[in-house]
Amino acid sequence: LERRIKHERSARLISFNQQEKTKKRMQALNTVELLKAASKNLGIGPHYTMDIAEKLYIKGYISYPRTESSAYPSSFDFNAILNQFKDNSVWGDYAKNLLAEGIYSNKAGHDAGDHPPITPMKSIDENNISSDEWKIYSYVTKCFLASISPNCK
Repeated sequence: LERRIKHERSARLISFNQQEKTKKRMQALNTVELLKAASKNLGIGPHYTMDIAEKLYIKGYISYPRTESSAYPSSFDFNAILNQFKDNSVWGDYAKNLLAEGIYSNKAGHDAGDHPPITPMKSIDENNISSDEWKIYSYVTKCFLASISPNCK
């Protein structure tokens, strides 16, 4: 098809179909999913990922990174976390919008009862940490925000 139309100057659209599709919001992040995503999407191996996550935890930037939970307990204070992000240069506007519009709780997932899913605990910027730490922190933050956002359309 490309070869046939490559040198044409114009084309006419005869028809098209438009459908709205919805993708469910992701579950909250547990250790296994963090390790898989870091390896596949960020190019960071599992052992190094856990080293980074533990450093971020010790610094107070994320919650305990060794958890099987992929659902938040009913008592989890989402607003406290989101309020910390209101002035963040990367996620501030999105956090404010979630606070204004409301949080979408995800009933799916598993609450192991040991620790909540991996969650950002402090709002920081990229220049506060190393580039690999930022990759993991940023991924954790994006997953947190996605897990309490409306479904994608």
